[in-house]
Amino acid sequence: MTILSTDKDLCALLSPSVSVYDHFTNVNRDAAWVLARFGIEPGLIQDYLALVGDKTDNIPG
Repeated sequence: MTILSTDKDLCALLSPSVSVYDHFTNVNRDAAWVLARFGIEPGLIQDYLALVGDKTDNIPG
């Protein structure tokens, strides 16, 4: 299954059978992408963004 979205929050849903495709940058986001970009596993993305903040979602961190 592929989720079509530019929202990095949806990377928490990644699994071997689920990917997130960013149609603006033509990038297929998978667990390897999250690990390379943020240094964490996909299941921790909400915790990571809550701690460091996320300007897109007005979360100061």
